[in-house]
Amino acid sequence: MSWAYGLVVRIRNAMYGQGRGVRRVSLPVISVGNVTVGGTGKTPLVTWIVRRLRESGHRPAIVMRGYASVDPSK
Repeated sequence: MSWAYGLVVRIRNAMYGQGRGVRRVSLPVISVGNVTVGGTGKTPLVTWIVRRLRESGHRPAIVMRGYASVDPSK
């Protein structure tokens, strides 16, 4: 099974290397995530990062993908 995962990762990395699936934005982006779902401390880390950014005068925004979402087309 690990060979299949490795293959998918190599294909994905090659696509990103060619610029496919990449979107350039004019603002700094901090991405917090990993392969494991749940219980790995991502939310506390985001809370800590946001707090530090606010303390230094920044106005951070949090964008989440797919958490507890419902597909409106269904």
